[in-house]
Amino acid sequence: MPRRNGLIKKGQPADPAVQPPPPPPTPPPLPSCSVPMLKSTPGGRRRVVSVSPEKPSVFDVPFSDVATLESIYLKIVEGSPDAMIVIDRRGLIIVFNTAAELMFDYAREDVTGKPIEMLLPDDRRERHKGHRQEYFEEPRVREMGLMGQVLEGVRRDGSVFQLQIKLSPMVVPTKGAYALAVILRVKK
Repeated sequence: MPRRNGLIKKGQPADPAVQPPPPPPTPPPLPSCSVPMLKSTPGGRRRVVSVSPEKPSVFDVPFSDVATLESIYLKIVEGSPDAMIVIDRRGLIIVFNTAAELMFDYAREDVTGKPIEMLLPDDRRERHKGHRQEYFEEPRVREMGLMGQVLEGVRRDGSVFQLQIKLSPMVVPTKGAYALAVILRVKK
């Protein structure tokens, strides 16, 4: 193979033994849910970093406003007209807002720390565990289910109802990965 100064001449086939290394694997996507991270800065201020790849933002807030900011985020979750449930990687319910309590007829104390599958029909629980595991392997904002598939939830009394679910991954620094499900009841 013709070479000049140890390099392959333009237009000559490359030596297969001297191929460049493959590109590194693509890193997993950033969490797509805007989760505020508070970081200390000099001068008694905190820096809030919103980790949303669609619109990342960094802004400073006075230290005294951190409690207000946390209170606002809590009120957003609790005041939402849509059911919101957050689960951890094991599928255990971490957050169950007021709208979820009304939709499923469970008090949050009755579901927190229990598997999300308790809110599904019996015949779908085992299959859902596999879907959940796949979601945490490739987390992204998406609607749950396939096109035309009917999703169902189960209330405390065992009655089944149709619903629509949108998922969003979250990473909490030092705590790990979580998934947020925003759930709407489908009216027949």
